[in-house]
Amino acid sequence: MKFRDASDRTSMLNDHFSEEQWKFLAVLEAFGGPLPVEIAGMFAPLSDVQILDVIERGADLIIPAGEDTFTFSPNAPRDSIQKIHEINTKEHLLKMLLQSEKLGLTEKIDKIALIRVLKRAGQVTDAARLAFEIAQTMEKDGDLEKARTQLIQIQADLAESLENPENAKLFIEVVIDMSRLSIRLEKFGPEVSKNLRQARSCAEKNGDRRSWTVINFYLGRYYMLHDRPDNALSIMQAANQEVEKMGDADILTRTAESRAFFYYMQGLHRDVVNTLENTPGVSDSPDQCFLDPLTPIFYGTSLAFTGRFHQAIGMLNAVRGAAELNGKTSLAVHYRVVLGVVLLMMGKSREADGHLREASNDALNTKNWIVYSIAEIALAYAELKSSLVCESYSHLSSCMRRLVIAGVMPRNYPDNFLLEMLLAFHQRGFNPLPFFDLSGEISRLSAGSNVHLKGMALRLSAAQGKKDAVRCMRDLIESENCLKRSGDGVELAKTRVEMARLHMQEGDEAKARELALAAWDELSGLNLFPDDLTCLLENTAPGDDLFTDRAGQLFEMIEQIIQTREISDIYGLMLDATGRFFRSERAGLFCFTDKPNKALVLHCGRNLTGKDVLDDGFRNQLTLIYKSVHENRAQRFHSASLDALCIPVETGGSVRTVFYHANDCLKDGFDFLSDRLLLRLQRTFSSFMERIIAKDKPHMRDGSACIYSDTKHIQDEILTRNERMLRELARLDQIAGSDTTVLITGETGTGKGLFAQRIHHRSTRRDGPFIVADITIIPEKLIESELFGHEKGAFPAAGEQCIGKMELAD
Repeated sequence: MKFRDASDRTSMLNDHFSEEQWKFLAVLEAFGGPLPVEIAGMFAPLSDVQILDVIERGADLIIPAGEDTFTFSPNAPRDSIQKIHEINTKEHLLKMLLQSEKLGLTEKIDKIALIRVLKRAGQVTDAARLAFEIAQTMEKDGDLEKARTQLIQIQADLAESLENPENAKLFIEVVIDMSRLSIRLEKFGPEVSKNLRQARSCAEKNGDRRSWTVINFYLGRYYMLHDRPDNALSIMQAANQEVEKMGDADILTRTAESRAFFYYMQGLHRDVVNTLENTPGVSDSPDQCFLDPLTPIFYGTSLAFTGRFHQAIGMLNAVRGAAELNGKTSLAVHYRVVLGVVLLMMGKSREADGHLREASNDALNTKNWIVYSIAEIALAYAELKSSLVCESYSHLSSCMRRLVIAGVMPRNYPDNFLLEMLLAFHQRGFNPLPFFDLSGEISRLSAGSNVHLKGMALRLSAAQGKKDAVRCMRDLIESENCLKRSGDGVELAKTRVEMARLHMQEGDEAKARELALAAWDELSGLNLFPDDLTCLLENTAPGDDLFTDRAGQLFEMIEQIIQTREISDIYGLMLDATGRFFRSERAGLFCFTDKPNKALVLHCGRNLTGKDVLDDGFRNQLTLIYKSVHENRAQRFHSASLDALCIPVETGGSVRTVFYHANDCLKDGFDFLSDRLLLRLQRTFSSFMERIIAKDKPHMRDGSACIYSDTKHIQDEILTRNERMLRELARLDQIAGSDTTVLITGETGTGKGLFAQRIHHRSTRRDGPFIVADITIIPEKLIESELFGHEKGAFPAAGEQCIGKMELAD
C-alpha cells in the first residue's frame, strides 16, 4: 500500500511539470547515461528555479550521478515514460543530434550515450561507426575482451540493414576486426564463422576483393581449427591466389600470418619462414606483433625444420617469457614444449629434457592433453635416440593408455619423431600402439597434402624393405622432391642416406658417395650421419677451415645488403645475417648517443627489446658491452645461464656501435670463434659501417647521426616507480607539448640523452629526425661548420657543401 500511495503521489506531482521541464527530462531519458545539467539545459533551457523544481519533485524520474549530473531512472513510472516517449520521436532526436553538432557538444557527451541517441534516431551507420571507434580505443588500451564484446554488438546492429551499402561496408570492417580479436583471445567459435560468411557475401556483392581475400583466410583458419582441413585448404588457396594477384604491401602484411599458416598446413616450411620474416615487426619483437598466439608455435617449428634452430629457440624463449609475464600459463607451457622439441631436433637432449618434463607435468596437472602428448612423444623419442628402444616403446605406450582413459585423440604431435619410433618398434616386432599403426600412418601421410610429412612417409615406406629396389628408389626420389619443396634439409639428407644405401647395394659407389656427401653437410653437425656410410667420405671430407668459409659467405651477404637495400632496412638485415652466422638466440645492435661512457640505446633487436635492456638482469651484459667499447676488442661471456658475445664497431676513429649476440638455452655457442676470426669480423664490420654511413651521407653527416636517424627503433622508455622521477617525467611530457628550447643538466651517466629522446618523441616534431651533436668530439675550429654548415670552398678542407645539424633538425 505504501508503494502504491507513493506512486500515486509522484504521478500527481509530475502532472504539474511544465512542457519545458518535460523536454528537459526527455533529454536525460534520450541519452540514458549520466548527463550534466549544464549540457541537458542547452537542449532544453530551464531557469534555476525550474531545475530545482524538477530535482525536488522528480525523485522517481532522475537519479544523481555526480556533481550537477543526473541520469534518468530505469524505474520511472510508466505514465511518465509514456509521456517522454511521445516527446522523443525520431524527428525530435534528430534535431537534438543536429543541435549537439551546432553547439559543439558532441565531444562533451558520453560516447555510449551518444550511440544510444543515434540508434533511436535511426542513424544506425553513425551509431555503429562511433561504436567501432570506441572498440578500437578499447583494444589500444589493452581491453581486448570489452573490445570484442563491443564489436559483436555492432555486428548485430548492422546485420539488420545490410541493404544499405555504407552499413555493408562497415559490417565487413567490423567482422574482420572481430575475427582478428577472436583469434587473439582464442574464441574462434561457430558464431564467428557465421558472421564471416555473411561479410564475405557483402564483400562479393560490393566487388571488394581485398576484404573477400582477408575473410576467406579467416574462414580457412576456422575450418582448420574445427577439423575441416580440406575445406580450409580449398578456401585459403583461393585467397592466396588473390593475394598474389594484388601483391601490394598492405595485403601482404594483413594476410602474412594466415598465408604462413596455409603454407604450414602443406608442409612448406621455407615459405612459412620467408612469409613471416618479411613481415614488419616480426623479427624485432615477436612477443608483441603476432595476431594469433599459435603463430610462434608453427613459425618456430618451421624455423627449426629449415635449419635455423638458434633463431627458433630465441623466438620461442621470448614469447614464452612474455606469456608467463602476462599470466597466460597454458600458452607459456605450449611454447615451452615446442622449445623442448626444437632442442631435441638439434640433438640437445640434455637441454630439451628439462623443458619437456616440466611441460609434461604442467600439462598433466591442467589436463592440457595436446601439450602432454607432444611432451611425452618427444621424451620417448629422446629415449629412442639413446638406443633405449624398449624404454621408448614403454614410455609411449603409457602415454597412449593415459590418453585412451581420458578419451582424447592425440593432435598436433611431432610427426617426424613419431614416424621414426613407429618404424623402430615395427622392426623390433612390438605390438601396434593405440591410435597409431605404421602402415596406416604411412598410407595416410603419403596420400595427404602436406609435402613435408609425405616426404618422410615415402622414405619410411622404402625403408620397410617390403618393395623391390625399383619401387623403393621411386619412392625415395619422390620423397627427395617433396622435402626439397618443404625446405627441411635434415629430412632431405636422411632420404639421401637411404638413396646412398640403395645405390651401394646396386654397386654404384660413385653415386652413393655423391649422395653421402650431400647428406653429410646437413647431418654431421647434428651427429646424425650413419656410421655405415662413413667409408664413403674418405679422402673427400670437407675442408678444415669451415668457419672461415662461412665468414666469407657472411661478408658476401652483408655486401649484397648494403648494395641493394634501403638504409632503413640495412641495420636489421645485418643483425639477421650475423645472428645466423653466430647461431644466436637473440641479438641487438647498440649505439651510443654521446660519449662511449654515456647513454647507450638499443637501435634494433632480434628477440630483444628495450624493456629487456632496462631489466636488472641485463646489467652484467651492459658491462660486457661497455668493456668491449673501452678495450675496442670483442668480448665473450660464459655463465651457467648465459653465453654472450660483443663485437665493437669503430667508425670515424671511435667505437660508436656494438653487435651483441646471446644464447640463454644453449651453452658454449661461441666457442668456435677464434681470436683471429673475431678480429677479422670486427675489422670487416667496421669497414661495412663506414660504407653505410657514406651511403647515408645526403641525410646525415656523421656516423652517430646516421645511426640515430631511424627513431622508430630507439628505445626511450624510462621505467621507474620513484615518485620524484614520475613527477619529473610528467614535467617532461608537459614541456614536450610546447614549442620551446630545453636545457637538461646532470652528472655523467644520469640519462640526459634519454630525457632528450623522450621530449622529442612526445613533441609535435617526433616524425622529424633526432639529431645528436657531441660537441666534445668536434674540433673547436669546426664547431660552427658542423652546427650551421658551410659552402664548398669556405675553407681549405671544405671540398663540398655541408648541411649543418641545425638545418637537418629543422
